[in-house]
Amino acid sequence: MNHFGKTIKKRLFPFLTVLLVLVFLCACNKESKESSKEITGEITSTPTSVPELTPTPTSTPTPTPLPKEPCVAAKLSVANKAMNTSLFDDNFMTTSKLSGGSNIDFSSDIPVKKLYIIWNDHPEACSLLTPGGDVTIGNKEFMHELVTLPEEVDCFTLVAPKNGTTLCDIYAFSDGILPAWVQDWEPPYKTADILLFSTHSDDEFIFFGGIIPSYGAGIGLRVQVAYMTSPYIGSERYRCHELLNGLWTAGLKNYPVTTDYRDWGQKTVEAAKSYYGEDNFKSFEVEQIRRFKPLVVLGHDLKGEYGHTVHMLSALTLNDAVPAAADATKYKESAEKYGTWDTPKFYLHLYGNNPTILNYETPLTAFGGKTAFQVAKEAYAKHISQQKWSFTVYSFDSPLDSHRFGLVRSLVGDDIKKKDLMENISPEAFRS
Repeated sequence: MNHFGKTIKKRLFPFLTVLLVLVFLCACNKESKESSKEITGEITSTPTSVPELTPTPTSTPTPTPLPKEPCVAAKLSVANKAMNTSLFDDNFMTTSKLSGGSNIDFSSDIPVKKLYIIWNDHPEACSLLTPGGDVTIGNKEFMHELVTLPEEVDCFTLVAPKNGTTLCDIYAFSDGILPAWVQDWEPPYKTADILLFSTHSDDEFIFFGGIIPSYGAGIGLRVQVAYMTSPYIGSERYRCHELLNGLWTAGLKNYPVTTDYRDWGQKTVEAAKSYYGEDNFKSFEVEQIRRFKPLVVLGHDLKGEYGHTVHMLSALTLNDAVPAAADATKYKESAEKYGTWDTPKFYLHLYGNNPTILNYETPLTAFGGKTAFQVAKEAYAKHISQQKWSFTVYSFDSPLDSHRFGLVRSLVGDDIKKKDLMENISPEAFRS
């Protein structure tokens, strides 16, 4: 064999050896698989793949609104020098009169969003013109009215109603949390838990003590106040503002109701009946009971507390009005308007020898830990014109104690514990 043949043989032999080994291994592997199939019955079909779960999309978080900051009080001005003084002096005793259809242009040192208007009387609807849109005001007939503007503005125009109007004060604020003294009244309740008949504005605290703060904001019952004489009539119109300031201080948010009778002291009950009209008082009381359908009615002492003849008249007529409100044959006009109502419980101040004694001494969360008695005293202090007299919010040491009430009439039995006007009352039983 020549040299070239020896070389080919030398190089080809290892390659053929490796090839033979690979063929042998493949044959063995095939035999092994065939054997395995016979023993185990292995399934040879292609397995179906398991689909992956679609991930739940992450919800877009709702941004938490930033807490409102306290508002900023604005400085308003008008062109009229006299009005510029009386409208912004924080004094409801000074007034500015607008003739029918007249305009006042206001400007502010900062953009404002809220106006707090103190009217001298229950206003008529009129217009407020602003760059952000016009607003109707005065249509709620609240003497203290909070107005929200469509957007912050630094100027606006008040157009007086056709019969004119009179303003006491106007305050303006930027958007934000308003001071606690700014009043945002709601209409009178549709139905009430407690209906309190007060003869005059200030009696609701002097003789009824802490009832409004303790049962109202204190525990969340609906306390509606109705006045038998009106401070809106006559020369003492400033007492309207004292009335509203006092009720607001006591936590009341729903506007009070009044008669149209001017307060005019009378020497005797008979004179009071003649001046006011006994049936007028009774008709008003019946109408309010039917309107508010209270669970409890409260009234004055039959002896007029300290002998006040109009207090006496109010209590006497209320004593007749409570059962009359349940009789459809009496005072038919209000029966047709509101239906009848049989009041579950009726109390008078100082009535009877075994009175219910109310608790005004528990600290109330709604008033920052103050007691209802403390709040009542603060509310009475808002009646600035009446502080010259010797009256106060009467307590346990007085025969005129504002804690003491007697149950005159009940559909739910007598009070046993004698600590709570709502004893034995199940609101659901009377609201069904």
